[in-house]
Amino acid sequence: SSTNDLKEIIEENLEELFRVYDERFRSTYGPMHPRVRDLMEAYLRCGDPHFGFLRVRCCNPSCDSKTERIVPFSCKSRGLCCSCSQKRALLWAERMAREVLPDVPYVQLVFTIPRMLRKSFLWDRTLYGDLCRSAYAATSRFFQAQFPGLEKAVPGVVAAPQSFGNILNFHPHAHALSSLGVFTRDGVFHPVPEDIDFAPLEELFREELFKALLKKEQITEERITLLRSWK
Repeated sequence: SSTNDLKEIIEENLEELFRVYDERFRSTYGPMHPRVRDLMEAYLRCGDPHFGFLRVRCCNPSCDSKTERIVPFSCKSRGLCCSCSQKRALLWAERMAREVLPDVPYVQLVFTIPRMLRKSFLWDRTLYGDLCRSAYAATSRFFQAQFPGLEKAVPGVVAAPQSFGNILNFHPHAHALSSLGVFTRDGVFHPVPEDIDFAPLEELFREELFKALLKKEQITEERITLLRSWK
Protein backbone atom coordinates (compact mmCIF):
# COMPACT_ATOMS: atom_id res chain seq x y z
CA SER A 1 0.00 0.00 0.00
CA SER A 2 1.24 3.49 -0.84
CA THR A 3 -0.12 4.81 2.44
CA ASN A 4 -0.73 3.65 6.01
CA ASP A 5 -1.24 5.15 9.45
CA LEU A 6 2.48 5.59 10.13
CA LYS A 7 3.05 7.28 6.79
CA GLU A 8 0.16 9.67 7.38
CA ILE A 9 1.48 10.59 10.84
CA ILE A 10 4.95 11.31 9.45
CA GLU A 11 3.60 13.27 6.50
CA GLU A 12 1.45 15.47 8.73
CA ASN A 13 4.18 16.20 11.28
CA LEU A 14 7.51 15.97 9.43
CA GLU A 15 8.17 19.66 8.86
CA GLU A 16 7.07 20.51 12.39
CA LEU A 17 9.46 17.87 13.77
CA PHE A 18 12.43 19.34 11.90
CA ARG A 19 11.47 22.86 12.95
CA VAL A 20 11.31 22.16 16.70
CA TYR A 21 13.75 19.24 17.04
CA ASP A 22 16.79 21.16 18.29
CA GLU A 23 14.76 23.12 20.81
CA ARG A 24 12.64 20.27 22.21
CA PHE A 25 14.52 17.02 21.66
CA ARG A 26 18.24 17.57 21.03
CA SER A 27 19.24 17.67 24.71
CA THR A 28 17.48 14.35 25.37
CA TYR A 29 18.05 12.40 22.15
CA GLY A 30 21.16 14.05 20.74
CA PRO A 31 21.59 15.73 17.34
CA MET A 32 19.50 14.45 14.47
CA HIS A 33 21.60 12.39 12.10
CA PRO A 34 21.69 13.91 8.56
CA ARG A 35 20.30 10.73 7.04
CA VAL A 36 17.10 10.86 9.13
CA ARG A 37 15.46 13.50 6.93
CA ASP A 38 16.41 11.60 3.76
CA LEU A 39 15.09 8.39 5.32
CA MET A 40 11.73 9.88 6.23
CA GLU A 41 11.27 11.66 2.91
CA ALA A 42 12.15 8.49 1.01
CA TYR A 43 9.65 6.54 3.12
CA LEU A 44 6.89 9.00 2.21
CA ARG A 45 7.59 8.33 -1.48
CA CYS A 46 7.79 4.54 -1.07
CA GLY A 47 5.12 2.74 -3.10
CA ASP A 48 3.71 5.97 -4.55
CA PRO A 49 3.60 5.76 -8.38
CA HIS A 50 3.70 9.58 -8.57
CA PHE A 51 7.41 9.30 -7.79
CA GLY A 52 8.23 6.70 -10.43
CA PHE A 53 7.29 3.17 -11.35
CA LEU A 54 8.05 0.23 -13.60
CA ARG A 55 5.61 -1.03 -16.21
CA VAL A 56 5.75 -4.84 -16.12
CA ARG A 57 4.47 -7.18 -18.82
CA CYS A 58 5.16 -10.81 -19.64
CA CYS A 59 7.57 -11.15 -22.60
CA ASN A 60 7.05 -14.88 -23.16
CA PRO A 61 5.75 -15.34 -26.76
CA SER A 62 3.52 -18.20 -25.61
CA CYS A 63 1.84 -16.01 -22.99
CA ASP A 64 -1.57 -14.85 -24.13
CA SER A 65 -1.93 -12.36 -21.34
CA LYS A 66 -1.46 -8.74 -22.39
CA THR A 67 -2.03 -7.48 -18.89
CA GLU A 68 0.44 -4.87 -17.68
CA ARG A 69 1.21 -4.13 -14.07
CA ILE A 70 2.45 -0.88 -12.57
CA VAL A 71 5.07 -1.46 -9.87
CA PRO A 72 5.96 1.72 -7.90
CA PHE A 73 9.53 2.27 -6.77
CA SER A 74 10.31 1.35 -3.17
CA CYS A 75 12.51 3.33 -0.78
CA LYS A 76 14.80 0.33 -0.02
CA SER A 77 15.49 1.88 3.39
CA ARG A 78 15.86 0.21 6.77
CA GLY A 79 14.68 1.08 10.23
CA LEU A 80 11.43 2.83 9.26
CA CYS A 81 9.72 1.20 6.28
CA CYS A 82 8.41 -2.15 7.51
CA SER A 83 8.16 -3.64 4.02
CA CYS A 84 11.60 -2.61 2.76
CA SER A 85 13.30 -3.34 6.11
CA GLN A 86 11.90 -6.87 6.12
CA LYS A 87 13.00 -7.47 2.53
CA ARG A 88 16.52 -6.19 3.30
CA ALA A 89 16.71 -8.42 6.36
CA LEU A 90 15.64 -11.51 4.43
CA LEU A 91 18.07 -10.84 1.57
CA TRP A 92 20.90 -10.19 4.04
CA ALA A 93 20.17 -13.37 5.97
CA GLU A 94 20.00 -15.40 2.76
CA ARG A 95 23.36 -14.05 1.60
CA MET A 96 24.96 -14.71 4.99
CA ALA A 97 23.69 -18.29 5.01
CA ARG A 98 24.56 -19.11 1.40
CA GLU A 99 27.70 -17.14 0.64
CA VAL A 100 29.42 -15.90 3.80
CA LEU A 101 28.97 -18.08 6.88
CA PRO A 102 30.54 -21.57 6.92
CA ASP A 103 28.28 -24.48 7.82
CA VAL A 104 29.19 -24.76 11.51
CA PRO A 105 27.28 -24.27 14.82
CA TYR A 106 26.57 -20.67 15.87
CA VAL A 107 25.39 -18.78 18.93
CA GLN A 108 23.64 -15.41 19.18
CA LEU A 109 25.25 -12.95 21.59
CA VAL A 110 23.89 -9.60 22.77
CA PHE A 111 26.29 -6.99 24.20
CA THR A 112 24.64 -4.32 26.36
CA ILE A 113 26.01 -1.43 28.39
CA PRO A 114 24.84 0.30 31.60
CA ARG A 115 22.77 3.48 31.44
CA MET A 116 25.72 5.48 32.77
CA LEU A 117 27.60 4.96 29.50
CA ARG A 118 24.77 5.35 27.02
CA LYS A 119 24.58 9.12 26.69
CA SER A 120 27.97 9.34 24.98
CA PHE A 121 26.45 7.39 22.08
CA LEU A 122 23.93 10.18 21.51
CA TRP A 123 26.66 12.65 20.62
CA ASP A 124 29.28 10.46 18.99
CA ARG A 125 27.88 7.84 16.63
CA THR A 126 31.36 6.50 15.84
CA LEU A 127 31.13 4.81 19.23
CA TYR A 128 28.81 2.22 17.69
CA GLY A 129 31.79 1.02 15.67
CA ASP A 130 33.85 0.83 18.85
CA LEU A 131 31.03 -1.12 20.49
CA CYS A 132 31.08 -3.77 17.73
CA ARG A 133 34.89 -3.92 17.67
CA SER A 134 34.93 -4.38 21.45
CA ALA A 135 32.36 -7.16 21.13
CA TYR A 136 34.45 -8.89 18.47
CA ALA A 137 37.72 -8.51 20.37
CA ALA A 138 36.16 -9.93 23.53
CA THR A 139 34.55 -12.83 21.66
CA SER A 140 37.83 -13.66 19.95
CA ARG A 141 39.75 -13.63 23.24
CA PHE A 142 37.06 -15.76 24.88
CA PHE A 143 37.16 -18.51 22.24
CA GLN A 144 40.92 -18.37 21.81
CA ALA A 145 41.27 -19.08 25.53
CA GLN A 146 39.51 -22.40 24.94
CA PHE A 147 42.27 -23.46 22.52
CA PRO A 148 45.61 -22.24 23.97
CA GLY A 149 47.54 -24.61 21.69
CA LEU A 150 46.18 -23.14 18.45
CA GLU A 151 48.00 -20.18 16.92
CA LYS A 152 46.04 -17.30 15.36
CA ALA A 153 42.74 -19.15 15.59
CA VAL A 154 39.66 -16.89 15.42
CA PRO A 155 35.88 -17.31 15.55
CA GLY A 156 33.61 -16.27 12.70
CA VAL A 157 31.61 -13.27 13.92
CA VAL A 158 29.02 -10.98 12.35
CA ALA A 159 28.09 -8.01 14.58
CA ALA A 160 25.51 -5.26 14.14
CA PRO A 161 24.85 -2.26 16.41
CA GLN A 162 21.37 -1.13 17.40
CA SER A 163 20.40 2.13 19.08
CA PHE A 164 16.97 1.31 20.49
CA GLY A 165 15.22 -1.29 22.61
CA ASN A 166 11.92 -3.16 22.31
CA ILE A 167 9.86 -0.13 23.38
CA LEU A 168 11.84 2.26 21.12
CA ASN A 169 13.79 3.61 24.09
CA PHE A 170 17.36 4.76 23.56
CA HIS A 171 19.42 1.66 24.26
CA PRO A 172 22.73 1.28 22.36
CA HIS A 173 23.79 -2.36 22.16
CA ALA A 174 25.18 -4.87 19.69
CA HIS A 175 23.87 -8.17 18.34
CA ALA A 176 26.42 -10.73 17.21
CA LEU A 177 26.33 -14.12 15.56
CA SER A 178 29.42 -16.11 16.45
CA SER A 179 30.64 -19.53 15.50
CA LEU A 180 30.77 -21.93 18.43
CA GLY A 181 34.47 -22.47 18.01
CA VAL A 182 37.45 -21.14 16.07
CA PHE A 183 38.98 -21.43 12.62
CA THR A 184 42.70 -21.93 12.10
CA ARG A 185 44.48 -20.37 9.14
CA ASP A 186 44.19 -23.61 7.15
CA GLY A 187 40.39 -23.33 7.37
CA VAL A 188 39.87 -26.13 9.89
CA PHE A 189 37.06 -25.53 12.40
CA HIS A 190 37.56 -26.44 16.06
CA PRO A 191 34.25 -26.58 18.00
CA VAL A 192 33.79 -25.89 21.68
CA PRO A 193 31.56 -27.99 23.98
CA GLU A 194 27.87 -27.12 23.72
CA ASP A 195 27.68 -26.49 27.49
CA ILE A 196 30.48 -23.91 27.51
CA ASP A 197 30.16 -21.22 30.20
CA PHE A 198 29.90 -17.75 28.62
CA ALA A 199 30.18 -15.87 31.93
CA PRO A 200 33.86 -14.87 31.36
CA LEU A 201 32.86 -13.17 28.10
CA GLU A 202 31.05 -10.43 30.03
CA GLU A 203 34.21 -9.41 31.86
CA LEU A 204 36.26 -9.47 28.65
CA PHE A 205 33.72 -7.27 26.85
CA ARG A 206 33.60 -4.82 29.76
CA GLU A 207 37.37 -4.30 29.69
CA GLU A 208 37.51 -4.00 25.89
CA LEU A 209 34.79 -1.34 25.94
CA PHE A 210 36.46 0.56 28.80
CA LYS A 211 39.66 0.63 26.76
CA ALA A 212 37.85 1.97 23.67
CA LEU A 213 35.92 4.65 25.58
CA LEU A 214 39.02 5.73 27.49
CA LYS A 215 40.93 6.16 24.24
CA LYS A 216 38.19 8.51 22.95
CA GLU A 217 38.02 10.36 26.28
CA GLN A 218 34.41 9.30 26.81
CA ILE A 219 35.11 7.88 30.26
CA THR A 220 37.50 8.52 33.14
CA GLU A 221 39.61 6.15 35.20
CA GLU A 222 37.47 7.07 38.23
CA ARG A 223 34.29 6.08 36.41
CA ILE A 224 35.89 2.81 35.31
CA THR A 225 36.82 2.03 38.91
CA LEU A 226 33.22 2.70 39.95
CA LEU A 227 31.78 0.45 37.24
CA ARG A 228 34.21 -2.34 38.06
CA SER A 229 32.88 -2.33 41.62
CA TRP A 230 29.35 -3.12 40.43
CA LYS A 231 28.11 -6.69 40.70
